[in-house]
Amino acid sequence: MKQKVRRTGNLWAMKPPPFVGAEMIFPCKDGYVNYLIQAGKAGARFNPPLIKWMEYDGICVDALKEIKWEELDMIDFPKELRDRFADILRRFFLKHTKKELEEESTKRRVLLFPVFTMEDIMKHSQLKHRDFWVEVEHPELGITVPYPGPCAKTNDSLPKTPSRPPQIGEHNLEIYEEELAYSREDLAILKAEGVI
Repeated sequence: MKQKVRRTGNLWAMKPPPFVGAEMIFPCKDGYVNYLIQAGKAGARFNPPLIKWMEYDGICVDALKEIKWEELDMIDFPKELRDRFADILRRFFLKHTKKELEEESTKRRVLLFPVFTMEDIMKHSQLKHRDFWVEVEHPELGITVPYPGPCAKTNDSLPKTPSRPPQIGEHNLEIYEEELAYSREDLAILKAEGVI
């Protein structure tokens, strides 16, 4: 039987329609962070250190402290519990910046990620440290533009440095003559007719 799938927005869909989901994106002081409320083994691993951190920060977490996360199943995760957890998370995240949450979650081994803007990505210390951004010349504009570099670096060989995208029609002759075997006369006709 076919089912019409719809977008779930800020919910991580845990089963097909009717969707049961958990929020993933939460506002913080200066933007948003991603934290997936989980149950089962993942919940048992990542929720307790976050709950302890929230308690240390003065947030009341009594409703969450006694939960046996490993005994909960994501599919049957009670909505009331997910909503209560989400409400507590909202209060906690709004007290902190993305940077504070990222740094502390790394120390506490909490699976939490900042939601980056383009400016955040360009300035991120890890990407700078890896020399991820590569300046690519655009002679037609008279400038260089930062492009994403190789996603991985190895000792064997570096992936090819990115190049600028081609101009419109820049490779027409190569494609039409060499690849598609059009003659110059054919190209002149196509150009006159506005095809190329």
